[in-house]
Amino acid sequence: MNMEVDGFWMAGRDDYSDIVITHSDWPENRWRLMIPEYGWVGESKRSRNVEWPMPEGLEVSWRWSDDDANNSFDGSARVLDDEEIGYQLTFRNTGDLVWRAGESSLICLISGEVPAFHDYQGHRTFVFACGRGFVDIDEIQEGRWADHRMWGGRIPSRAGDRPPVERLMVKTSEDGRYVLGIATDEAVGVSCNHQESMSCIHSNPLWGPLSPGKAKTVRGKIYLFKGTPDDVLGRYESDFGLLCD
Repeated sequence: MNMEVDGFWMAGRDDYSDIVITHSDWPENRWRLMIPEYGWVGESKRSRNVEWPMPEGLEVSWRWSDDDANNSFDGSARVLDDEEIGYQLTFRNTGDLVWRAGESSLICLISGEVPAFHDYQGHRTFVFACGRGFVDIDEIQEGRWADHRMWGGRIPSRAGDRPPVERLMVKTSEDGRYVLGIATDEAVGVSCNHQESMSCIHSNPLWGPLSPGKAKTVRGKIYLFKGTPDDVLGRYESDFGLLCD
């Protein structure tokens, strides 16, 4: 970490589309932002052989392509201040078939090396439901977890509303003082992982339908500051619009 920086510092990770994020409030800890975690739907292979035109600093960028996958990605992230990172990801359909609306790629924010944000019980990881406010994942699961302890989906919305949980997920620190959030302007859902050694939150961009040769860009934010989930909601709505009309 560059100890002269107050707030965030970022660095690209080897040949993966992983950005290592550090923050001066946690000098011994780090997060990883994977944009995307997987290069295409239905594959476990991550995006490798990445080029890093801007590999380290307050702004990083990368590009990756794979002819066999029929798509390519260009991504970047920029520190906006000591509480926010903005990111964007461009997807290009390099194949000869339409990329369908339901196909997505995870944007994954891992806090596995930041113990303050471990949340094995799912009590401190939230999504927002219109008319109810923030609801924790353990409540959504009704205390019943699959062995892999993953959750993904949407909170049921009011009739006729766009499901409000598509784009925003928030975690609170163990002491309740800090909040960590991820949001993407167009997404098909959010998800999270609650392994004992891993704790991450995901936003799944909406890419399709996308015709051959076309490209689409999604933009998002990482929030990390002293506050409450309602404070994150306020920033989210300022950045991306109201969750509930």
